[in-house]
Amino acid sequence: MRHWLVRVWLLLGTTTVAQAQDFPSGAHCVAWRTQKTMFLFSKETPVGMNCNVQTELRSEGEQRILEAVIPIRGFDSKDADRDADVFALLKGPQQADLLFRSETLSTDRLIGLSKEGGQVKGQLTIGGKAYPVIFTLRTELVNEALVFHGTFQGKFSQFDLEAPRVAAGVIAKVADRLELLFQFQKSEVKGWNF
Repeated sequence: MRHWLVRVWLLLGTTTVAQAQDFPSGAHCVAWRTQKTMFLFSKETPVGMNCNVQTELRSEGEQRILEAVIPIRGFDSKDADRDADVFALLKGPQQADLLFRSETLSTDRLIGLSKEGGQVKGQLTIGGKAYPVIFTLRTELVNEALVFHGTFQGKFSQFDLEAPRVAAGVIAKVADRLELLFQFQKSEVKGWNF
């Protein structure tokens, strides 16, 4: 029991990591961000970033599907113990990678998203189970390169995950709030050649 409390304490950490929207320039990354309360009053925002993501735009007839493979062990929150606990929380022993698969997208829709952003629906698979997600997408040109920024705001409970807590939430408690973010470089998305 005591070992478990120490592990959860380390999962929650005691320092705030840089904001996830501060992805490294030119990076092709995803991140998670949540909010925690320490000792009932101190709020912090832990972030875990992962730049080991692989993305591909697959053709299915006239339509295309964006797929992302995200190794769970690739998340770095600047706390190795927390990262190990996140691996277990995200069911890494059952499925080592998170998988995202978008709805089918026409070429016209992809061109529109490239110019104006919008929303992209899809499925995020965690531990062998697919969950619906909707990412809000915005785009920008950086040194003449197209960059996509996406945000999903949801809850741990939407993914059948329980937000961690220590001592019934008195010492530390993670809110049932989970943000998933990404920064994708168009040039890094395999198959996006238009």
